[in-house]
Amino acid sequence: MSAPDSTPETAPSCPRCDSTDTEIITKSPVPDVWVVYGCRVCFYGWRSTEPDYATDSRKYNPQFKINPADIPNFSVLPTIPKLRDE
Repeated sequence: MSAPDSTPETAPSCPRCDSTDTEIITKSPVPDVWVVYGCRVCFYGWRSTEPDYATDSRKYNPQFKINPADIPNFSVLPTIPKLRDE
């Protein structure tokens, strides 16, 4: 029998937009090795094993922070065109 997984059942707040609307995407097959989290607001994803500058909101580079109120004003990326027939 394997050891119980002691990973928290809730995800931490998002380091990029500070939202608490986050989720656990997946966990490592070996308990307590890593967890992948995702933000439902800004779609940022991060692993529990990344350095604190990528996982801690206080240490996340302010140049890359996102204000959730600004997201609706972001421009939409164009679709990728279909391949040409050759």
